[in-house]
Amino acid sequence: METNKNIMTTDSGSKGQEQDIMQIKFRIYQELQDYVKQTLMDLTLAEISKRMGAIFNFPLTVRQVAQLTGRSEQNIYKMMQRERIPYTKVGNQVHINLRDINNILIQV
Repeated sequence: METNKNIMTTDSGSKGQEQDIMQIKFRIYQELQDYVKQTLMDLTLAEISKRMGAIFNFPLTVRQVAQLTGRSEQNIYKMMQRERIPYTKVGNQVHINLRDINNILIQV
């Protein structure tokens, strides 16, 4: 009978150890997942635009900026009038740098 008790104790003990190991693995997985999420959140558009360099240095029209940001063209013009969006005029066209848009939207 004692042999059976030892076997049962060993079985329940190993099950407990397996559960502990699974809990530890799950906690490590959660911590790793949280770390990855935080790292990705830290890579803001401004940081990405810095890393992408020249790709973000091209002019956009007001319509393109409105479509890109999900705002109306009227809202973009108002932001330009309030000097929240820097722009340049080339003839009768307004050009807005994509990098400036990224930086501004992050601050808003």
